[in-house]
Amino acid sequence: MSRLLIASIVLSLIVAQSSAHAQEAKPDGLKALDRFVGSWNTTGTNKVDGSKNIVKERTAWILKDRFILGRESSQPDGVKSLWLMTYDPESRTYPFWYFNNKGGLGAEWGSTWNEATKTLTGKGTDTPPGWTSGGTNHFPDKNSNHAAFWMKDDSGKMLFDVEAKKTRQPDEAGKGTVAAWSKLETADPPLPTELKILERMIGNWDATSVSKPAEWTPQEVRTTSKVTRKWILDGHVVQDTSEISDGTQSIALTSYDPQMNAYRAWWFNSEGNKSKSTGQWDSGSKTISYTSDLGNGITVRNSVRFIDMDNEEWNVVIKDGDGKLYLDLNIKTKRRKE
Repeated sequence: MSRLLIASIVLSLIVAQSSAHAQEAKPDGLKALDRFVGSWNTTGTNKVDGSKNIVKERTAWILKDRFILGRESSQPDGVKSLWLMTYDPESRTYPFWYFNNKGGLGAEWGSTWNEATKTLTGKGTDTPPGWTSGGTNHFPDKNSNHAAFWMKDDSGKMLFDVEAKKTRQPDEAGKGTVAAWSKLETADPPLPTELKILERMIGNWDATSVSKPAEWTPQEVRTTSKVTRKWILDGHVVQDTSEISDGTQSIALTSYDPQMNAYRAWWFNSEGNKSKSTGQWDSGSKTISYTSDLGNGITVRNSVRFIDMDNEEWNVVIKDGDGKLYLDLNIKTKRRKE
């Protein structure tokens, strides 16, 4: 599994692993995201306070071209950002997740694409009640993107109103952008002390998964994974990437949210699956317990116990409200000595 093998991470991973998944054809809607891929320089102005920033960006396909991932470094405000976007064929929308080194964790937007005007139009989908927002990315040609985004709170106060022009750069420019983005610098704001719990997970790991017979796994299923975990966004987020023996890939992002007083995790894989979960730490048992709602009355409960600095054990159980067992999974991870 990915980085934290987090609640949903593990969950979705397993669902994908165990359902004898044949690789489905990629949705046609993904083609529109090709326009975002590449290296970009952006000049942006926030009309609320008049501040201006210059942003260097590198965006690339990941997870067997099921998601795009953008990495941005902005000056002079010092913001480093990471975002993901994909196409959801069921809703015919483009879900988007945003993270940064200033405490931004998983802000979600949803958009639609107009091929005639070459414009992506969207709004925030996880804002508090009464808040409003909107945004567009318009591509007048293959080397330009004119973007505009705004958000108001429930009193009508404009929180930001940004207009930006993006200009495509040679691919070679992206190497420097990624190098600068990857450098861990002093965190501002300071890191929550709760993130120290996640430090023990950094490194390279081998994982062995066993799914016991259940609704989604009528027969026992076993897989192995190669996992790499590292800090990103100046230590605010742990990223883990996994290569799984069934041929799938995944990426997970985990952090601690002081506003929610909870650990939070997001998981994405190469079959287009995604999920998020929240968790709490128990110091006595050295365990983080996560929950995630899959909808339709189905709930995921999983936990990771830190046996020692080199070994972890994950248990994942998925049931509905009537107690029907959909998944019963055990994962053991061991630090790779290299």
